[in-house]
Amino acid sequence: ADVIKELENDSVEVQGVVEINDQDEITPVDVDEIIAESNVAEETEEELPLENESNTDTAIVEEFVPVIDPETQLASFRIQIGAFSRKISKSVFGDLPDVVSVRGDDGLYRYFSGSYTDKAKAATHKVNLTTSGYNDAFIVAFKDGKRVTLREAGFEVKPGVVEDLSVSSTPSANAVDPSLIKFRIQVGAFKEKVPTDYLDIFLDIGNVLPKRDVVSGFTRYYVGKLDTYEAAMAFRDKIASRGLEDCFIVGEFKQNIITSREALNLLGK
Repeated sequence: ADVIKELENDSVEVQGVVEINDQDEITPVDVDEIIAESNVAEETEEELPLENESNTDTAIVEEFVPVIDPETQLASFRIQIGAFSRKISKSVFGDLPDVVSVRGDDGLYRYFSGSYTDKAKAATHKVNLTTSGYNDAFIVAFKDGKRVTLREAGFEVKPGVVEDLSVSSTPSANAVDPSLIKFRIQVGAFKEKVPTDYLDIFLDIGNVLPKRDVVSGFTRYYVGKLDTYEAAMAFRDKIASRGLEDCFIVGEFKQNIITSREALNLLGK
């Protein structure tokens, strides 16, 4: 369609277009139909409609952390980040290496980072995770695809300490430092300039944060930085009353925008 338009702009009359398949069969194509479809595609790409809170997962989430079968893994040590009731996208743990998850019979997804055969390296990674806000991080040892105690894996364990390999069926309540999680309100998403009616409201609200998505080409706009989901709901209602009825809540973890559902998931809610 772009080529056809360029030719017509150069005053070249396009009399017909054909398609040739792998068997060299020729099929005529309607030129007007191609141009019409191209115009529709361009119109729909001009502005991204604001998503409702119910479908923010599809707007932000790109790819989930892979779910693995522990019995097929060769690694001796992994660091468990936490156990959560829902899947979490890769971008949430973008600062961590080798993140995978295992879905237990209880329905919980347990997330792990790192893959080590060296005890010292595993211990160092565990310390790094703990000091960077992953409160529940701990080393998990495997042998022949089965979980074993740290003593069986070669760690020195204090005398008298009994290692419990039983798995809790309760989601992690303190997997990450709560101070690292905030809630914001998304008030718009545009590929080009902000429309005048939105811009007037943005200026009136003040402190609107733009974040560019290089993949989609859209810039999303956010206001507020709340500590709790309840405070975010009250603020969202206030923003909606000023003319932005389609605004919705998103989460923020370590300066990265995530869905509100993922933020609550990290908080064990």
